[in-house]
Amino acid sequence: MDAGDNELIKCIKEGDLKAFEKVFKDYYALMCSVAMDYVNDSAMCQTLTEDVLLTLIPQHYYKIFFLST
Repeated sequence: MDAGDNELIKCIKEGDLKAFEKVFKDYYALMCSVAMDYVNDSAMCQTLTEDVLLTLIPQHYYKIFFLST
């Protein structure tokens, strides 16, 4: 992660959906690949990666992120 990524994380914590989408698009495949080295189950890797990415979103923003689409 670089300074730009740290700024994205800060924006996510402030409720910025576009920032979350960017982090998701930029890191999802890489994170799944790393998880596959440990779990060796594609579906589980996807679930684990999604769970980790969701931890970036403060709970009080879940409605904004998931009901706005």
